[in-house]
Amino acid sequence: MIKSYFQVLKNLQFTKLWISQICSQLTNYLLSFAILIQVFKLTDSSFSVSLVIVAFGLATLFFGALAGVYSDRYDRKWILTIVNFLQALTVSFYLFFDYNFLAVIIITFIYSSLNQFYLPSEAPSIPNLVSPDQILVANSYFAFTGSSALILGFALAGPISLAWGRSVIYTICIGLLIIAGLATWFLPPLKLKNIFR
Repeated sequence: MIKSYFQVLKNLQFTKLWISQICSQLTNYLLSFAILIQVFKLTDSSFSVSLVIVAFGLATLFFGALAGVYSDRYDRKWILTIVNFLQALTVSFYLFFDYNFLAVIIITFIYSSLNQFYLPSEAPSIPNLVSPDQILVANSYFAFTGSSALILGFALAGPISLAWGRSVIYTICIGLLIIAGLATWFLPPLKLKNIFR
């Protein structure tokens, strides 16, 4: 069983996709913590914090279904790559505007909207990169990463913010997203594949 996990990791194409997932997921949770704390500091209002959460949710409502269609119609390699780089650019705006509550809401909405295009292109690309008998193991890597990133992201965000400030978190997130974009840039084409043939 353990051998099968190592076999999947030997597949460099899958490893690139997994690296992209690790960086993207970790960014999501680091950023979420930093933004929610910053909004509370700016407004001293739990209602304002809830508006940030609504901004995340509205992006899903507006773009969730549409993003799935694009994921099935276009090469997922380029969707993943473009989204990663655009998210890095979006996060950079926090460095200059996170003192402005309205700007934070808008930037958060844009970031989350882009994420709607990333998510349906990520895990569904696994069948393009691994053999059918490795799909279960590959999926377990992705499930583990999602849970681990949640714990690690929230656990690290507080100490980093206290020690060096929010700008360091934003800079780390930009770096992670650039790594994620470079990882998917070097993937082969990831067009829709029927694994039941």
